[in-house]
Amino acid sequence: MFRNPLWRVLCALVLALSVSAPALADNFFSKLTINTAPVYWVNTAGDAFAPPEPGTVPVGYKTNNPGAHDWRLDYGLHYSFNRRLALYYTHDVLDYNLDRAYFLVPGTKVMGSFVSGDAGDRIDQAGFSYIVAQGLVGRLYYLDHERYLVSGFCLNQVSCGGGTPNPNVGDMHGFALGGTYGFGPHTRIGPLFSASLDAQYIPRPDTPPTATDNPNSNGLSAWTGSKVIYPYSITATAPLLAKDPTFVGWVGYQRAAEYFRNNASQNLYNVVTFGLAKQFTKNFSVSLTNLNYKECTCSDTVTPPENLRAAGLAAKFNWAFNLAPVQTKHP
Repeated sequence: MFRNPLWRVLCALVLALSVSAPALADNFFSKLTINTAPVYWVNTAGDAFAPPEPGTVPVGYKTNNPGAHDWRLDYGLHYSFNRRLALYYTHDVLDYNLDRAYFLVPGTKVMGSFVSGDAGDRIDQAGFSYIVAQGLVGRLYYLDHERYLVSGFCLNQVSCGGGTPNPNVGDMHGFALGGTYGFGPHTRIGPLFSASLDAQYIPRPDTPPTATDNPNSNGLSAWTGSKVIYPYSITATAPLLAKDPTFVGWVGYQRAAEYFRNNASQNLYNVVTFGLAKQFTKNFSVSLTNLNYKECTCSDTVTPPENLRAAGLAAKFNWAFNLAPVQTKHP
C-alpha cells in the first residue's frame, strides 16, 4: 500500500502538520475521512468449473479449477476542503471466475475452451469531487486499472509470477471527467434514481506495441490508439422498511468499459447488480451485492457469438473514520 506515491505524500503531509502546527493538524484531521472495507467474494458463475466438451482444446484449468472465494481489502480517503470541494482516493478489487468460453484457435478450425481460474482486477482512482448543484456531483480524476491475477492461464495480467512483466499486459491508465446525478421520486434517503457518466481518456500508441506479437482482435476491429471511452450506469435505491431508513436495497445497470493496452479496441460489458445494505452506526455499514457481468459481442476478446461472463457475490464490511483528536475539557 505504501509503495503508492499518493500514500507517501499523504504521510509526509500528516507528519509535517503534527510536528509543526498542532492546531492546523487538528483541523486537517477533522476534514479527513478514511475508509477500510474488507470484502469477501464468492463465485456464482454457472459453468466456471464445467469440464471441457470433447473435441475442444482446453485452455486454463482442466481439473481443480480454483474458485473466487477470497477476502480482499478495499480502502480510500476523502478530504473535504469545504462543503462542495473534496479530494478523494479509492482502491477497489474485483475477484471473480469466468464461465467457460469457447473460441476458434487462430489460424485453425479447432475449437478451444477457456476457464480463467481465480481472477482479479485492481482499480484505483485519485482526484477531486465537486457538488455542482443539488443532486449533481462532478469529478475529475486519474485512473489506474490493472489485471493482477488469472490463475488458470497467464492471459493478460500485469505479471505472470516472479515479478516477470507480461508482454500481453492487461492494464489501462488515463484521466477522466465524470458526474453523478440524483433524480426521480424522493425517498427518505434521497432521490430514487441516480445516473452516472464518465469520459475516460486512455492514451495508447497509434500502432500495436512491438512486444505484443498477436494483439487481441479476433477479426472484429483494427488496432485503435488513444481513445475516450464512456462507461455509464443507472441505479435505483430505496429504504426497504417504512420506519428504518438505514436498511436499503438497490438494483442497477452499468455499461462498463475496458481499454487494455493489449486489446485491439475497447471491451464493453453489460453489468446488472442488486443488493442490500444496512448502516449500523455512523461509521460502520454492511452490504451484500450480486454482480452479473456479460461481455458485449461487439468486444474483441473471444470470437462471436461467444462472450465472456462472470457472476459473484460480494459481502462488504465498511468502516469510515477520521483521526481528529478527542477534545478534552480541563478544569
